[in-house]
This record gives sequence, C-alpha cells and structure tokens, in this order.
Amino acid sequence: MRSNSLLGTVAIAVLLVSGSHAYAQESGEATNPAVASAPQAAPSAKAQRKAQHQANRKLEKAVRNALVHTKGLQMSNVNVLARNGKVDLVGSVPDESQIQRAGDVASAVAGVVSLNNALHIREAGH
Repeated sequence: MRSNSLLGTVAIAVLLVSGSHAYAQESGEATNPAVASAPQAAPSAKAQRKAQHQANRKLEKAVRNALVHTKGLQMSNVNVLARNGKVDLVGSVPDESQIQRAGDVASAVAGVVSLNNALHIREAGH
C-alpha cells in the first residue's frame, strides 16, 4: 500500500513538472519579441493603407466640393481622383475657360500637392 502511495505521488510530481514546463514554453513564446511583433506589423501596415485611402477620399471630396460651389463651373461630367496629394481632373466641360478655372480652383484646395488637369472641351451634342 505504501508503494502505491509513493508511486502515485511520483506520478503527480512528474505531471506537475511537465505541465509547468509546457506552460513556461508557451508563455516564453508569447514574450519573444520576434514572434510578438510579427502579427502586429501586418495590422499597422493595413491601418496605414486604410488611413491613406481615407485621406485620398477626403481630398477628392474637398476638391469636388470646391468645384461644385464655384459659380459658372459645370462639373457634372468631371471626376476627381486623388492619391497622396496628387489630384487628377478627368472629364469634359463646355468651354476652354472652364478648364482653366477648374484647375485654378482645384489647385487652391488645401492638401493638393500637384494637379493633372485632363479636362477637355465637350463636343457639341454630347
């Protein structure tokens, strides 16, 4: 009976030691800087892309609003595209003076670094 009790105690001690060893390894992996930083790097890159996309959309909206609220400009056939402060105006307007005016207005919007004015004169009947 005494040998069974001793054997049981040894078995429990072995389980406790091996269990704590496995736990120590798991917690050691979580504190390893190389392992811990790798999963966090991907979300930060994704967050940066998302922030840049939002900034591009915000700039597009600001330029579009400035164009729409400028008297005498007909912007119904004009698209505004922005990427990292570079703005493209694409589409058509009724006459040459509106091309220049749209470019001037868009360039004056805060955040516009450069402007590619690709507007053209709308053909009659279109």
